[in-house]
Amino acid sequence: MNKKLISVLVLLIFFSLSALAAERDAKTIVRDAIDHWRGLSSVTEMTMVIHRPDWERSMSMRAWTKGQKQSLVRIIAPKKDRGNGTLIDDNNMWSYSPKVNRVIKIPSSMMSQSWMGTDLTNDDLVRESNKVDDFKYFLKKDTVIDNLSCYQIELIPNEGTDVIWGKIILFIDKVDFITLRNESYDEDNQLVNVLKASMI
Repeated sequence: MNKKLISVLVLLIFFSLSALAAERDAKTIVRDAIDHWRGLSSVTEMTMVIHRPDWERSMSMRAWTKGQKQSLVRIIAPKKDRGNGTLIDDNNMWSYSPKVNRVIKIPSSMMSQSWMGTDLTNDDLVRESNKVDDFKYFLKKDTVIDNLSCYQIELIPNEGTDVIWGKIILFIDKVDFITLRNESYDEDNQLVNVLKASMI
């Protein structure tokens, strides 16, 4: 084997290993962001603001998590939604409404419906911790959001995965691994919704 051919093979191996390392690093970053959000257990208070061209609505909630598979979210404001709850245990989901004092198990036929009038679906909530397994990861050019240096990571669904998005782009803070921006695109590469974190 001549030296030129050996050099080409070494370069090919190097670039292949570099690509694998970049993909592994991107996956690790997403896992770190999920672990920061959920950890072994967590208690979170947050306010979500839903923007529309002609109106805006905010909703405050308290959330508890245990591991990657169990979550409870209770709405604390506005008054008309206060007390509504959502419980997630692995791939199962229940909803509680204080108005009718009933717990309802969410069937698979309702997983694509909006959660509490937001752009999130019931399925988005259940699948949040599955991001690591359902996608391929690509580390893109770093960027800055709110003066914070961020990783930009593109998630493409694995072949045969039951995911409604064509791709997701995450912007994750390099210091605390907080997801500052989440862009979801449809199969035609059109931006459908954006989740932005602020006042952390």
